[in-house]
Amino acid sequence: MRMHDARSAPRRKTAAKFSWRWIGPILSLLMIAGALVVLWRLLRDVDIDKVVTAILATPPQAILAACVFVAAGYVTLTFYDYFALRTIGRG
Repeated sequence: MRMHDARSAPRRKTAAKFSWRWIGPILSLLMIAGALVVLWRLLRDVDIDKVVTAILATPPQAILAACVFVAAGYVTLTFYDYFALRTIGRG
């Protein structure tokens, strides 16, 4: 037979009010906010006119090659799990 614990009722009420479901979204928002602060601090001294001038001075072939390599990197990362599972014999 189970004994009734007088502390269990307040604990259940607190547990009902306090849910762990909100911790993930809060942590995500904190990480996004931190990343935005760091990004802003890194980019605040960048001169946009110099960036545009550098882009316009870059040969189109170099920009195209960079785009191809970036796309290839994303394809590789996207299908990495698929290829890894196929390699070990899982579907």
